[in-house]
Amino acid sequence: MPPKKSFSQSDRPIDPIYRTPEPNAPVVLYQGPMVCGSSGRQVRGTGTLTLDWLPVPGLSFTMPIVTIDVPRGNAPLFLEHRNFVVEARVTEVHFGKPGTMRGCFDGVIEVGAESPARYVLFHVTNFLDCFAEPIHVPVSSEPDAEKRAAWPGRTVLVARGWRVTLDAVEDVYEILKAVQARRGIAITHVGKIEREDGTGVTRAEAEDLLSMFRHFISFVRGAWCSPQLCVGCDSAGKPIWELWDAGQTTPGRTMPSWFSHYHPEYLPRLFDMFVSRWHDPIWADALSLATLYYVEATSAPSGIEISGAVTQSGLELLAWMWGVEHHPHFSATAFDGMTAVERMRWMVKDQCLLKTDIPPHFTDLVNLAAANNWPDGPAAVVSLRRTIEHPKRQRVVDLRRMPVTAREQAWLLGLKYLDLAFLRVLEYDSLYVNKVADSYADSTGPVPWWSPIVKSATP
Repeated sequence: MPPKKSFSQSDRPIDPIYRTPEPNAPVVLYQGPMVCGSSGRQVRGTGTLTLDWLPVPGLSFTMPIVTIDVPRGNAPLFLEHRNFVVEARVTEVHFGKPGTMRGCFDGVIEVGAESPARYVLFHVTNFLDCFAEPIHVPVSSEPDAEKRAAWPGRTVLVARGWRVTLDAVEDVYEILKAVQARRGIAITHVGKIEREDGTGVTRAEAEDLLSMFRHFISFVRGAWCSPQLCVGCDSAGKPIWELWDAGQTTPGRTMPSWFSHYHPEYLPRLFDMFVSRWHDPIWADALSLATLYYVEATSAPSGIEISGAVTQSGLELLAWMWGVEHHPHFSATAFDGMTAVERMRWMVKDQCLLKTDIPPHFTDLVNLAAANNWPDGPAAVVSLRRTIEHPKRQRVVDLRRMPVTAREQAWLLGLKYLDLAFLRVLEYDSLYVNKVADSYADSTGPVPWWSPIVKSATP
């Protein structure tokens, strides 16, 4: 019989500090004695401070009242068991038996002393269930148990001296199904930030890194998902400070994404390039704005017509950055002199190496393009955008007469262009999901600029 393999600390799951037992369940951050207000108008009682998800994520507190002389508006809130004061805003007061007082907070609540942490834990809402590295849990209580449970849920990302480990919670698949069914929000992953050289992580450094990470994972998902509820820990794993915040999260629903969760092995290189661009003075602000355009275009919160206009804004930004700022293909004057169709066609055809024909199975868009003399996909996408942004009376009439399916197909085609443009400027050279593929079996493949030489060096 072979010897039992020792159970490595490194492949155990990262235990979340906070959990959501079901979608939209509030996260209790503090429960205990609190004092709201100052001398003259002060309320004492046992209250609760929570992170609420609906109608939008935010921090709030609730406490009982037994007097009508209560604070109004902005007031200090003392959390006795945490021994610190935070500025709150009283928003509701209900007198009765019992009476209650509710309030909210602006910004991030910083808890604990400011000192470097050995590592920082954080929680992520509504991310994808990636089939990544295995996470192991011993079945018995013995740390070197031969039997152990495992699930493929770990992704490790390294860049610029930082290591970010992201673990899916054990029942992530069931949680995401419930999130989709209820269009809700839940904690799906827990992460860990640490330096590769083992030195400490300050609170400010953690905030900066997680701001970038929020944009990265939102680009991967195609919708907002945020790292939040950070906990800085010492070398023994004891919390020394926390950041209580409410990150922006798109409620669960199916989003078209370029990323295949069957191939998370390609994320580390993309992360490294994303971080590199983020710290490049030329790219930093543009990458943040491009991510905003991308997520808003993909999640379509205001409908596909508005998202189509946002899609073109994202493409124009990326084309400018790639063609004028990063690679001097054009002067600023020459780029400004091009039409919107010419810019999109240059980015899609010349840089992303993609044919600009409208996919033949998009029959309604093909017919609409033929009726309006639109020669290719970029012309169709831009022409529909003009109808939205410059709505003369006849254009509004024409838009209402266009088949809804044709508008949906133009939106998806524009999203494919935006996917590839974004991946191109990140110099990504591996697999992606084609949003306009004729069948699911044909949807995942290499980016058009892939080459066997590049591919051989890619995991």
